[in-house]
Amino acid sequence: MNFEGIPNRSAKIKKWESLVFLPFMAFVLLSFSLKSIPAMLGLLVYALLAQLFIYKLYKKENRGREFIVRMSVPFAFASVLFLYFLIKELL
Repeated sequence: MNFEGIPNRSAKIKKWESLVFLPFMAFVLLSFSLKSIPAMLGLLVYALLAQLFIYKLYKKENRGREFIVRMSVPFAFASVLFLYFLIKELL
């Protein structure tokens, strides 16, 4: 258990979480600099797909429930933002 109260992750999960985070920062900078709704939609799609990929890694280690408990609110928030920006772009 680490200081945040989150059980320690395996080295494989830590590696993938850090690799997934690097392109995320590029998307954030691009979307804010261009002030573009399609870029923000791309950012949210990438974030949602990355979370699903990391969930699969947790599930392989039989720790899927732990991931769902920790990440259900951020995933729901990203999903709502995606729908908001999608509706805003289409209307």
